[in-house]
Amino acid sequence: MRITKIGFGIVFGVLALMTQVPSDRPTNILAEWFRDGDLPRVADYLSSPPTEYFIRHYALWGLGSIAVLCLFGDVIWWILKWAIAKLKLGNSVMFAQPAPDISISTALDYIVNDSVTDLKQPPAPYIMESGPHQGKKAIPWGIEHEDARVKAYEKLISGDLTAWGHRQIECPMPNQFEAVLRIIPREYWDSHQLDFYTSLYYTETKPQTSKLPNKSDAGLWTALMLSKQQVQLLWPPQSQWQQLWKKIKRKPRIKARADLSFNDGR
Repeated sequence: MRITKIGFGIVFGVLALMTQVPSDRPTNILAEWFRDGDLPRVADYLSSPPTEYFIRHYALWGLGSIAVLCLFGDVIWWILKWAIAKLKLGNSVMFAQPAPDISISTALDYIVNDSVTDLKQPPAPYIMESGPHQGKKAIPWGIEHEDARVKAYEKLISGDLTAWGHRQIECPMPNQFEAVLRIIPREYWDSHQLDFYTSLYYTETKPQTSKLPNKSDAGLWTALMLSKQQVQLLWPPQSQWQQLWKKIKRKPRIKARADLSFNDGR
C-alpha cells in the first residue's frame, strides 16, 4: 500500500513539475519531437546541455513536490482509515446485539465521570439552621450519581436500555437469587426501579431493584448488568482531550456517597 502511495506521489510530482516549466523551455520541444516521432532527435536531446539545464533548474523542485505529495497521500490515507473505522464502529453499535458486559454501578460511574452528559450538581455547603444538626455544616453528596441513576432508569422504562440480572428466589430465606443471568423484561420497570443505594455498588447478595409504591410486586433482582455498547451510545464518552485536561488539573473522580454528611465546620 505504501508503494502505491509513493507511486501516486511520483506521478503527481512529475506532472506538477511539468506545469512549472515555461513554454520556451526544452521540455515542450521534447514533447513536440515525441509527438512527431523524431526519436533520434529525442536521443540527441537527452544527452545535450539543455537537459542539464532542465535538471539543474527543476529537479530539486520536482523532488520536493514528490516528497510533499507523498506525505499528503499519507495524510489522506490515514484520514480515510479513520473515517472508515468510525463508520464501521457506528454500524456495529447500531446493528450489533447488545451483551451484558458492564455492571450497573460501573455504568453509573461512567456516566458521572467519563461521559459528556450534563448532570445535576450539588449545591454549595451550608450551615444547618434547625434540627438536630443545627449550626453544623451540611455537605451534599451523591447528587451526580442520583441524577445518573434517574437517567438510566428512564432509558430502562423506554426500552432504549437493556438490563440483565439474577432474579430473586421465593423462599423463606431472605436475599436468595438464581444463579443464571436473565434479561429483565421492559415491563418490569413499570412497577420497579433501580434501588437508590445498592445500584451504586456491585453486589450479588442484595437486591439492586426496589418496588414502587402502590405497584404489584414482581420480585427483585441483583447483580444488574448493562450493555457497554448501549451505555456509550446513549451517553457518549468524553474526548481524549477532555480526559487529558482532567488529568492535568488532577481532578478527582466523583465517588458515590450518601446524600448528606455533617461536620462541625472545623
